[in-house]
Parts: sequence; C-alpha cells; structure tokens
Amino acid sequence: MPEIIPLISPRLALGTCLTLALLASARILLVDVRRFEIDLAASAILALAGLTAAGVTAGVAGVTDGLNVALSVGGVTAGFVWLRPGRIGQGDVALLATMGAVAGSGHMVLMMALFLAGCVITSALYSIRRGKRLFGSAFPAALPGMVAGTGTLIWRYGPAFTSSPDPLPVPAGQVLVLFSLTLMFAIAALLARGSAAS
Repeated sequence: MPEIIPLISPRLALGTCLTLALLASARILLVDVRRFEIDLAASAILALAGLTAAGVTAGVAGVTDGLNVALSVGGVTAGFVWLRPGRIGQGDVALLATMGAVAGSGHMVLMMALFLAGCVITSALYSIRRGKRLFGSAFPAALPGMVAGTGTLIWRYGPAFTSSPDPLPVPAGQVLVLFSLTLMFAIAALLARGSAAS
C-alpha cells in the first residue's frame, strides 16, 4: 500500500498556528491598551490557534487538555466576576480562558506566574503614571496577559522547530483537519468583524 503524502507538514501547521496566535495576541493587546476592552474575535482566534498547536504536537489529548484548562480558568474567573462585579471585566473572563487554552495544564503555572508578575508591574506603572496610590489604578489585563502568553507559546512550542526533522508524530490527517479549521475560523472571524464595522 503506497504511503499517503501529507498535504501539509506538521511543522508548517505549527508555524502557521503560532503566527496566527502572535498576530491575535498583538491585536488583543492593542485594543485593550487603547480602549480597555478585550477583542473577543481575536481571543477566539488565539484560543483556536493554541488548541490547534496542541493538537498538532500532542494529538487529541493536547486539545482536550487545553479545553479543560480553558473551561476551568474561565469558570473560576467568571465566578469572581459574579461575586465581585466591577473589579474584573467580562472580557477578562475570555482573556483568561484563552490563556488557559494556550497554556494547557503543563504550562499553566508558568503562564500564571508570568501573568501575575506582569499584573503587579503593570498596575504599579499605571498607578504612578496616573498619579494614584500604588496599585490603585485600573490597567489593561491584556498587557501582562499577552506577554505571559507569548512567552509561554515560545517556551512550549519553540523546541519543535529546533529538534529532529520530524518531531511531531501526529497523523497528517489530524494535522490537516486542525489546520484547516483554524484558518477557516480565523478568516470567518475577520470577515464578520469587517462587516460589523461597516
């Protein structure tokens, strides 16, 4: 039986997912810094790109792990929003759930440590810049969130590009399906965003 030539290499799919993730992170960061709101379409693209990258490197187990972490972190954050309204915005629920999808259980501690350290620094800098008491100013959570997310992405998937020629033992069919779904969703989200703006 002849071997089927994969239509797309796992490394190319992973690289495309990481590129989409970095572009979506930049969009989330810019919107939050300017308007103090989370771009939900870009968050969805980032989450799907992170889940797809997990699927490319670890198969279905990687996707399931990312979804479980996203639901857990999003659920806990939603509980805080419900208990203490006004302290955390609803967009922050999506932001933290997205971060959970990107990190997975194996890298969530690293991401949260980077995120919390970034929150302390960002809050202090925003407070000083606005002339308020230390840690007394609101700040865009995407700033430390996307820095932590980008660092975690590089830490988690960087070795796949520097290891042996074929470090990703996932079947080509799964790679193609995940890759196609990510691209289709990204294009649909951007088109929907463009039609809503006009």
